[in-house]
Amino acid sequence: MSFNGSGNDNDNDNEVRFAHAAGLTFKITARRNKLAGLWAAGLLGKTGIDADQYAFDTIRSIYASGGEDNVFEKIRTDLAGGNVLIPDQEIRRILLELMIEAEEQLGEGAG
Repeated sequence: MSFNGSGNDNDNDNEVRFAHAAGLTFKITARRNKLAGLWAAGLLGKTGIDADQYAFDTIRSIYASGGEDNVFEKIRTDLAGGNVLIPDQEIRRILLELMIEAEEQLGEGAG
């Protein structure tokens, strides 16, 4: 069987597009986690460096086993520990809204 090379070009193009999409998804998720961390930090009364550190810790929480759910669990546990009682569905709604906001923010920067 002989190939003229065009199949390989298409495969390479697809790999590049996939890598770009995966990278963009990673950036959007990290931005969402930062925004979520800053939101929760504000509810917990954290400001300045403490709020920034909390946001950074929220970004990193996705890397523990459990992935995406770790962000939700971290925020829920920390808010409850700070006596800030917000229903789970509200936290999930905020995370979804912040994902959309993060996507919009990065979309504006990409243009």
